[in-house]
Amino acid sequence: MEDLRVALFITTHLSAEHEQFLVECWPSVMSRSSLLQHAEVIFFTSRSPPEGLLQRAFPGKIVRVKHYINPGYEEGAMLAMEMATKGRWFDGYDWVIRVNPDVLILDDDYLIKNMLDNNVAGIFADCTDRANTCDKKCEKSRINTDFFAARGSAVGPAWFTELPKQFDNAENQATAAFQSIVQRGQDRWIKGTEQKNICRVRGSGVPVLHDHSAVKMCPLAPRAPRDRG
Repeated sequence: MEDLRVALFITTHLSAEHEQFLVECWPSVMSRSSLLQHAEVIFFTSRSPPEGLLQRAFPGKIVRVKHYINPGYEEGAMLAMEMATKGRWFDGYDWVIRVNPDVLILDDDYLIKNMLDNNVAGIFADCTDRANTCDKKCEKSRINTDFFAARGSAVGPAWFTELPKQFDNAENQATAAFQSIVQRGQDRWIKGTEQKNICRVRGSGVPVLHDHSAVKMCPLAPRAPRDRG
């Protein structure tokens, strides 16, 4: 693990709710994860963070801040990967993990195991939950952009900016961008999801959780919250 260079790419319009997650949840999430302690943080935001916010959220980290003008909900979500790949922000990283501030990495064992596997190039969550019965080459699955992890070589400058057509949402864009990974069978999928095509990572035992009520439980104890459905 120490030999891997990992980028934690956090994308946000920095709403009051996102700020609350950063202050209340992320210090405990960072402190208990060997993966996140090892990662370098790239913070993609539509407005400047309040003074001291990033230092509180990511203690001891040097955070690279990237600003953008928010073109809208879906457009902003797609713009994040377009700007990052075109700008080559991920050059030199072995892996890139993308999350929003309200998406918490609760257990990193699953992620570390797959990142150390040379046969894996992408770790995804499936909005349709079809991947609960599919281990790899899950071509009918739809990639959730709340969270994904991909090898740095899989997010080069053309991956999101030179797709064969335009997309109206980030999930369809990411599914197309990473399709070659899926076709090669280098995809791995979080099991136990119960998203039902809503595209919020949740489900019994999932290692990554998107649940707005979780902020009330922060700072989180190890293995908490137990109810992730």
